[in-house]
Amino acid sequence: MAASFDCVVTRDEGFAESAARALRSDLDFGMVVLRLAQKPWPQYRQTFLEAWSVSPNRPVAGRLVQWP
Repeated sequence: MAASFDCVVTRDEGFAESAARALRSDLDFGMVVLRLAQKPWPQYRQTFLEAWSVSPNRPVAGRLVQWP
């Protein structure tokens, strides 16, 4: 059974490295790594929305993208 994800949220700092290896074998998979300081949800959400309004981003198949 294949899994399908639109979004995975994790605080695991090693996840991006593991996922980057998966990109080499699954060219349909793309990932955006959010590089925002950890804050309580209301402040994090505001920081995210401000960054998104300046520079929205989408995953690119076969690539790991660091954002913002």
